[in-house]
Order: sequence, then structure tokens, then C-alpha cells
Amino acid sequence: MRTASMRILIFGATGRTGRELVSQALRRGQNVSSFVRSPGKLTVVDTRLRVVQGDIQRAESIHAAVPEHDAVLSALGPRVQPAALTNVPLTESYRVRVRNCRGRLLPTISRADVAHFILEELENPRHIRQVVPLCY
Repeated sequence: MRTASMRILIFGATGRTGRELVSQALRRGQNVSSFVRSPGKLTVVDTRLRVVQGDIQRAESIHAAVPEHDAVLSALGPRVQPAALTNVPLTESYRVRVRNCRGRLLPTISRADVAHFILEELENPRHIRQVVPLCY
């Protein structure tokens, strides 16, 4: 079940995972603000997409962007963490939680499925204040 349209702010919207978050959130009917340092790197055009230029390293830039949003999502962080991130298309079929990913030599997950999990969790929270490993 989808919830009513939310106003979502996405940090790291021009990265590979961030672009997936933006695209999938728009497909779900959400209103998205993309927090970006370089607006020219954002290639998506949609009437529900707003570009917020700022610098993630400047607190005042972040504080100015957050108000009037229902949720803030982050696609920032080091590359290929915690599992190896891939560019495989969305499957909506992945394992959630530590015990489901243990014993795998190199766990993998696609950026599309990471974005899917984040948006599902936003709409139906089940893992509040938890670190949630994802893998196939």
C-alpha cells in the first residue's frame, strides 16, 4: 500500500544510488528535492522534482534545505558498502538482516534494490534505528 505523496529531500542525488532513489521516488508519486552541489549533474526532469543546490559539508546549507520536507534520505557514503553495489536492474527480491547475508564471500546488492528498500522502509518502517545489511 502506497502512502500519500510525501516531500522527500535526497542527499547524494547525483550519485548512482541517489539517481535510483530519485527515479523510484518520482515513479511512486512522491515530491522530491534533490540536494546537489552541481545541479548540472542531475539529468532527471520532472514536475515533482526540485533541485536544491548546496554543499553537504556546510551545516547552514543542510539546515536551509531540510525544512518543509516530510523525510530526508541519504545516498551518501563510501563506494561498494556494506555489500558490493552493482548496476543490476531492480529485482525487488533481496535478503534483509545480518543472518541472511553471513557466509557469503562477497555479498552483492544492486543500487536499484537499495533504493527500493529505502523507499519501502520510508513508507512502511520496520527497521527503525537499526543497521540493515542487504544482499541477494
